[in-house]
Amino acid sequence: MGELENVLKPPDEVWRGVKGSGRYGAELFTKYVKYYRGQPMVALVDKDMNVRTIYAIGQKELEDFRTGILLKRK
Repeated sequence: MGELENVLKPPDEVWRGVKGSGRYGAELFTKYVKYYRGQPMVALVDKDMNVRTIYAIGQKELEDFRTGILLKRK
């Protein structure tokens, strides 16, 4: 994982929620948020702890991303 691990550990926020998609249907995801060099980064991790996606996100989009149950906030 290398640099990815450095970016996400420890996360600033952790959310758990259900996300639906045409490909997978409704799935339980854990959503990690980490501010890295002033930019919010998010990672979606499935129930099997597989990272499905990771990307930089804008502040407005981050507000929409914050859904589900808040598990941790720094």
